[in-house]
Amino acid sequence: MRDNSNYGISLSSSSENFVLGSTCEDNGSDGIHLDGNYNIVYNNYCNSNDGDGIHIYDYSNFNSVSGCTCRYNDYYGLYLQNAYNNSVSGNTLTSNYEEGLYLNSSTDNTIAGNDISSNGWDNDYQCRIANASDDNVLFLNVFDYIDNPVTSSGSSNTWDSPVKLSYLYKGLTGDQKNT
Repeated sequence: MRDNSNYGISLSSSSENFVLGSTCEDNGSDGIHLDGNYNIVYNNYCNSNDGDGIHIYDYSNFNSVSGCTCRYNDYYGLYLQNAYNNSVSGNTLTSNYEEGLYLNSSTDNTIAGNDISSNGWDNDYQCRIANASDDNVLFLNVFDYIDNPVTSSGSSNTWDSPVKLSYLYKGLTGDQKNT
């Protein structure tokens, strides 16, 4: 899905779809534009679009976005807008003009194990959470921009794992559950 004047892939009011292994590049708006429920977006490349890499919006619930690469987009790598109970894991959200990840009025999402780095060409953050985006759980994400990695305004979220995790650090194995 390349060089379209609008979206690379658009699913509107659409549920129970699989978007797998697509390349959405150089489109006039978002690479993948989705509103609907119970969709799986897996292993897609959404690069160099004039909008967002992936935009999930309009009361979309129970979607899964994993293994995707969103780079060099003119806005956000991944934008959740009015999206609830979604899972975002194992994605690479790097080198986007605005934030790599933006949650706006989105609640009860799980954001885990993503590489969210080198975003924000105009001194934005790696991740922005705003406008009553509450009860999201974020853990094991990589933010590499030290000065402004995350901003969360008007929102209350959990920033560690809901369960005890094992990890390896400098050759040592450990367990941790932050409370």
